[in-house]
Amino acid sequence: MNPEYSPFTPNQPVNADFFTGRKSQIEDLLSTVRKAARGSLQIGWIAGERGMGKSSLASFVSFLAERDEHALSAHVHLGGVRKLEDMVRETHLSLLKDNQSKSWGKNLLSLFGERVKQIGLFGVEIQLDMSDKELMATTNNFTTSLGRIIEKAGNDRNVLFLILDDINGLADNPRFAHWLKSMMDSVATSRTDVPVCLIFVGLEERLDKMRESNPSVGRIFRPLISIRPWEQSESERFFQNAFSKRNIGIGKSNVKFLAEYSGGLPVLAHEIGDSVWRRAKDNTIDGDDCIQGIVEAAYSVGTRFIEKEVIQALQSRKYRSILGKIAKNEGNLDIKFSRKELLSLETFTPTERKSLDNFLRRMMKLGGIAPIKDGERGVYRFPTHMHRIYFLLQAINVAQKGKPDN
Repeated sequence: MNPEYSPFTPNQPVNADFFTGRKSQIEDLLSTVRKAARGSLQIGWIAGERGMGKSSLASFVSFLAERDEHALSAHVHLGGVRKLEDMVRETHLSLLKDNQSKSWGKNLLSLFGERVKQIGLFGVEIQLDMSDKELMATTNNFTTSLGRIIEKAGNDRNVLFLILDDINGLADNPRFAHWLKSMMDSVATSRTDVPVCLIFVGLEERLDKMRESNPSVGRIFRPLISIRPWEQSESERFFQNAFSKRNIGIGKSNVKFLAEYSGGLPVLAHEIGDSVWRRAKDNTIDGDDCIQGIVEAAYSVGTRFIEKEVIQALQSRKYRSILGKIAKNEGNLDIKFSRKELLSLETFTPTERKSLDNFLRRMMKLGGIAPIKDGERGVYRFPTHMHRIYFLLQAINVAQKGKPDN
């Protein structure tokens, strides 16, 4: 079917019409926006592994905050940013870009005057020229600058909602944690109204890194939301809604099949759904469309999320089969698996049992599996949910091509 009409959006936050689940987290975040609207600076964090839908959750809340809470919002993408001054520049630039088509967009442009340059064929691209001195001053008075922006916007905008996404590089900078704590303390002692809500989006280990730099910083983030995979029912509802809104028929068994192999990871659900959509030749999704779509999605997922060395090792169909059987047997990432348990699996062939020790050593070295944290010998886990589901996808690939080599 025509890819332009696909309801699935790999590599970008999901359209609000197709957002699924996360009800309690949405309400927590909207409650934070309401607190900020009363003049209280609020800072939150959305944490989780890659592929959990952190950015989509933040983007959906931004949509609701603007629609229902009269927020002025912006989604700031900070991938690769490591300096505070660069974060400040990107924040102000995103505020201008994300709001230029809104009724209050001209007000924001006028605030920056000649420092704003509109470029491109139709003048829709924006550049923001700020000197090093200006950036330093704005960094040191960040909340004051944001307060001026919400005041200038007018048009009934009464709170600023900022998503600071992919801050993993910035979080590694020790200066960032100290700056954040200092900013919060300054606002608290000044007793001034700051109708601003900052939501940071990043990996949990980066938050741990910030706590190492400044142990007090962990208390700043309220709410602190950790994203987990969808429940099976939520995954099924996602696929059913996505296809039905495009008037595409799909049976319950195929919906269940797609949901199982997406593993509750929104990024995989979109990747798989888009592959299935592209393969389908009519307005009905059949079992072959689903299987082939999953096989095709596995390649895309692997190139973006899995270590190159692990993918190379999986050129062995035997390794793919072993990993797939382990992944299918392990119902939850929090459940550990042991060598003894693996040897007892009835699905393992004699050849696979004989190869298991070499397989475990190699996968440990490459990062495809990891020892559990308490150091118990012979007990392992997958590094992330993404690894486990990718190996399941690869198992389908093996099944489609025949038995694994011996």
